[in-house]
This record gives sequence, C-alpha cells and structure tokens, in this order.
Amino acid sequence: MAALRPSRMALSWLHTLQLGWDMDLPPVMDLCYEERTIIASQIQHNINAPLTSSIGRLFDAISALIGVRQSVTYEGQAAIELEALADPEESHFYNFEILADAISIQAMVEEILQDFRSAVSLSIISAKFHNTLAQICLEICQRIQSQEGISTAALSGGVWQNRYLFARTVYNLETNGFTVLRHHQTPTNDGCIALGQAMVAAQAYS
Repeated sequence: MAALRPSRMALSWLHTLQLGWDMDLPPVMDLCYEERTIIASQIQHNINAPLTSSIGRLFDAISALIGVRQSVTYEGQAAIELEALADPEESHFYNFEILADAISIQAMVEEILQDFRSAVSLSIISAKFHNTLAQICLEICQRIQSQEGISTAALSGGVWQNRYLFARTVYNLETNGFTVLRHHQTPTNDGCIALGQAMVAAQAYS
C-alpha cells in the first residue's frame, strides 16, 4: 500500500521527524480521517509497518508532500513526475546532516515544508531536493576519501535512472577530483542485480 500510495510514505516521514500531520499538507488532505487513524496506529504499534531506507520511497514521500502525486498506477511514477518538474537552472540545496552512521534529513524536510507553504514553485523545490541528494553523495564520498584514500565512486542502483540526479551527482564528484564509474553495458537497476546474482551463483557452482 505504501508503494501505491505515496501519501502514506509522506505521513510516515512526518511522523518519524515529529512533524505534524497538518491539514494544509496535500498527503494529509488526500487521506481520510479513518485512514490517517489506522496509519498512525500501524506506525505507533509497528503493525505491518517495516522500516525502509529506500531512496525511492523518499522520492515518493517528497512528491506527495508537495502535492505532485498521492497515488501511483505504475512503478516510479511519483519520482518520475517529481524529476520532470526540476528546474535545471536552480543550484541551491537544502540543509542536512551526516551523522556517524546515518543521514539526517530533518532540516531538509522542514525547509521543503517552509518553501511549500511560502508558495515557492514546485520546480524550484524539486530541483533543490535533487540537488540536496547530489550534495549528500558528494560529502559522503569526500568523507570516505579522507578516511580511506579512495577517489573512485561507482553509481549503481535504480535511483540513477533519474537523469537529473545522475547528472548533478556526476558533476559534483568529477569537479571535486573523483573518478565516476557508471553503467554502459548493463542496466543500473534490477537487471544489473540479477546479472550480479547470476555471476555469484555461477562462481559458487563452478
């Protein structure tokens, strides 16, 4: 249900970050009182509410939060529509914090809400969200570089089908001295995972 209803993901993020389910927010308006009550109970009592670190679900949540897409009819729809809105001329990003073993996006979500309520255009909000993720990738790579001396970054996973995010991240990394490995002969998403699994299986049984 969370994958089909991005509004549910938006509410879960608001709850996690201790931000209110205010009625001026699109995902709150999208779900009726009964649904919101059930979702709140699921989250509080951990009933059919597994935690996820999926960046795809974060895209869903932000898309719903600013009123782009509350429900989907095909995989990735909310993220695709959010990407399509991004203003390529926007260079700013939201605040965030990289902790010892996690990334805190509390400030980012709070600033997105502030922009939304201040009637900042969705194209600017989308671009700043994408730019934030690209900046997070750069700063994490820089931390690893300072600790391990590694200057090569490999970008793999379904999120890199997002051309805006991919281009911004590659630009950030390369202009800061990183060599970026990217897909050429295999797909960046599940097809590549399947190929990797097949190679591991072939090695195991060879």
